Amino acid sequence: MNKSTGLGLVNAAGVAQGLALVTFPAASTIFTSPSGYGFSETRYGLMFLPQVVMAILASSMAPKLARRWSLKRVLLVGLGSDIVAMLLLALSSLAETEQGFAYGLLLIATGALGFGFGAALTALSTWLRCYLQGVRIARY
Repeated sequence: MNKSTGLGLVNAAGVAQGLALVTFPAASTIFTSPSGYGFSETRYGLMFLPQVVMAILASSMAPKLARRWSLKRVLLVGLGSDIVAMLLLALSSLAETEQGFAYGLLLIATGALGFGFGAALTALSTWLRCYLQGVRIARY
């Protein structure tokens, strides 16, 4: 892969990751509104706990996964987890009136988002660091 393509992919993946990460906080008024999901502020705040746990788990597992698979596959799994999170967010709107079910979907979605964040950003930062130092990654 040439340098400009690589940097373009890193930038595009970074933008996708950033958009996914701001989606849940941006929807806070929908989640807490009585005419929306109707979650309490506490319940809304706890919705982000799986995101934090899974981000830590994914970023700590990413080096081992990169050795077993490849850095590219870790990145793709991370971005795939982001897509799953966005799909679950969209599906949860169909169950908006069933608070328990919708909340469960959103907990899984924030967990997937956290895993995606941990895996994708670990892969991206590793690739970028190697690129800037002129180190070729054997199994990207």
